[in-house]
Amino acid sequence: MKKKTGFTYIAQASYSLIGFIPYLLACYLFYDLHIEITPMVLVIAALVLVAHLMGYLMIRRFARQLRDLRDLTEKMAMSGHGESIELEGAVPDELESIVEHFNKVLQDSERNARNFQEMTTKLVLYTREIESYQDQLREESICRDRMSRYVDRSLVVK
Repeated sequence: MKKKTGFTYIAQASYSLIGFIPYLLACYLFYDLHIEITPMVLVIAALVLVAHLMGYLMIRRFARQLRDLRDLTEKMAMSGHGESIELEGAVPDELESIVEHFNKVLQDSERNARNFQEMTTKLVLYTREIESYQDQLREESICRDRMSRYVDRSLVVK
């Protein structure tokens, strides 16, 4: 069962609740104040209904775009590939900005991963170099010990 705290549910519920206010006001005007229903009042009521439905559809569209963006970023995180995200169609500036920032973070992450790989490779090379120097010093020490048996110690050290 999905949680009912996502943007989609909150936006739809709040817009629906706010949308009832004009209808409650209309009911109050007609029943308590006995205002006459004229063609002009019906046209205004129809316009309010259309505006309410348009607003609801716009919120649903924006929520769908947010959900698609969430799904895209989740897909990118799961795949491990560093592909940029691009949204299709008319997208609000906020979502476009989020996508731009996400792509920038993704690029920075890829660059940092390459830098880390380079540094790791350099460390491995340095470690091998140090090991070879240690081996060389060990061999020289063994040679000095052997030579010291036959030659004076003060001559071998130099």
